[in-house]
Amino acid sequence: MRFVYCLPFLLALAACRTRQPVAALPPPARTEIRDAALIPEGIAVNPANGAVYVSSLHRRKVVQVRADGWLQELFPSGSNGFEMGLGMKVSADGKTLWICSAAPSGSGPTGLFRYDLGARRIAARYTHDSALFLNDVVLHPDGSVFVTDTYRGAVFRLPPGGSALELWSREPALSLANGIALSADGRFLFVASGDNGIQRVDIRTRSVESVSRGTRTDYAVDGLLAYGNGLIGVIGWPHDAPQQHRVIRYALTSDGYLDRATILRAADSLLQMPTTAAVRGGELLVLARTNVALFNRHNQDLERVFDSLQRSIILRLPLQ
Repeated sequence: MRFVYCLPFLLALAACRTRQPVAALPPPARTEIRDAALIPEGIAVNPANGAVYVSSLHRRKVVQVRADGWLQELFPSGSNGFEMGLGMKVSADGKTLWICSAAPSGSGPTGLFRYDLGARRIAARYTHDSALFLNDVVLHPDGSVFVTDTYRGAVFRLPPGGSALELWSREPALSLANGIALSADGRFLFVASGDNGIQRVDIRTRSVESVSRGTRTDYAVDGLLAYGNGLIGVIGWPHDAPQQHRVIRYALTSDGYLDRATILRAADSLLQMPTTAAVRGGELLVLARTNVALFNRHNQDLERVFDSLQRSIILRLPLQ
């Protein structure tokens, strides 16, 4: 598999080799979230109007983020048993927001929430007796909703019009299942396994196969989304090593394997525990600075570290 560095990294490399100064690149466009204690994890874009929604680990709710960084609450903290807010997706018609929620470390209830954006209310909550930590969600054109469970190492499915989740796939290759995406033709799910890299799941046969056939660049992916005929991954691991945090675009071969990886952003002071991303127009919106590492390190007790929190940032990276 080929590994490609985009322009900022080539310029930096040239500077090292020639010892000549390189003109500073302009900083990426960004939005600062005006609540430092929000601790965002999931981000979604409404395809109907471009609205940006962010889920909160600490506040246990979902907010709409305005261009100036101010927030509009979609529902009060903890509504209908809502725990930490995780991965989200908006339906193609822009009417429904699907949200994953779970208690810290899988210590309590977890569920998939359906939020009616028109009525501005939680319309339903779906769960399964064996679910431990529902983490991310993707929507299939046939009406199915697929959800990863990180601690179960599984994918659950909500059938079209269904009232409860069903255990759809649980394979060793899906251990620590995190981000999830759907292929452009709707045939495959791509699941980011914390142990095994990105896995491809055939929706018809449920067979699971690694997408990597060479040098691995797909470990520790958190947020995962399909873009064009490829994928985009967000990596914020290890939590305490921001120099390794990055956003990568993966090109796929015609038969669905990783062909090359292009680093879109890395080794950037603004990338501090990035989690997830969403596409709006020609931009990639990345939850780049989240404070999640502090949140986890202090057992969710932010009072002890409140003065250390920086405002979270949504980076807006151009896509070509």
